[in-house]
Amino acid sequence: MTDGEWEVYVNDTVHLVTPGCTVWIPRNTAHSIFVRSKRGRGFCVVTPAGFEKFFEDMGEPATVPSMPTHQTRDSSVEELLAGGQAMGWEFVEPRPRRLPG
Repeated sequence: MTDGEWEVYVNDTVHLVTPGCTVWIPRNTAHSIFVRSKRGRGFCVVTPAGFEKFFEDMGEPATVPSMPTHQTRDSSVEELLAGGQAMGWEFVEPRPRRLPG
């Protein structure tokens, strides 16, 4: 993570993630991410390859190397669920997974 503060739930534990932290989420592990700050930035590396197809299917290609200045398409919850299910993911109803206080 490079900016902000996140709470990342993985393996029945909520981790406070701040700049400089690295989080490993094993394959097929239930997890959730809660952004505590106004904005959070980080890098995501996924191996083996294949996860990028989800973003390609759900998003739209960038037209410039910066944040878009035009209206972009937002996928509906139904589209996100269908896209995830097509990849073999199981979506579960989130539970409160937050740090106390």
